[in-house]
Amino acid sequence: ELDSSGNIYASFGNTLYKFDAMGNILAEHTFSAEILATSLSPDSTRLALTTRGSSTGEHSTFILSSGDLSTLISSSATSSNANLLEWSQNGASIFTNGPEKGLIQLSRDTLEIDKTYTGNHTTSLVCFDVSPATGHILTIDQDGLILLWNFSTEEVVIEFQLLSTIHDCQIESFEDSFSVAT
Repeated sequence: ELDSSGNIYASFGNTLYKFDAMGNILAEHTFSAEILATSLSPDSTRLALTTRGSSTGEHSTFILSSGDLSTLISSSATSSNANLLEWSQNGASIFTNGPEKGLIQLSRDTLEIDKTYTGNHTTSLVCFDVSPATGHILTIDQDGLILLWNFSTEEVVIEFQLLSTIHDCQIESFEDSFSVAT
């Protein structure tokens, strides 16, 4: 992750580092488990991250201050290895793959689950994209099931199966289509 000041946030194993543009370590934070995903908030003040889950109920989702990497809030809402993570455009929510299947939307302030987008997904997600302008969310699972959701109503507006391995997906910038990388 790269913030507007040129600071770099990088994880290696279970340690998160904040570097300046010259590569000097400004801060570090070590967790009890491997870091799986990071995402910098739109205003660059917070960093969300997930760690490899465990059966002991340890917290696996964290919101940190991007300044000193101190923990602001943590939760066990994504206790099963959430490796996909993205902030909403306004920074009020965080989206991540759910504990078993589908996508969950977490509140930035409490890390409580606000919404769940599961539909007919029966396997873990490989990718998702959120389009605040059109109010759609795209989710694709390991079996190639593609769902396009209406963000407000939480209803599926398009559903189809692609019989191919999917690597990435994105709602296009003009937001009249989406793409899938196979």
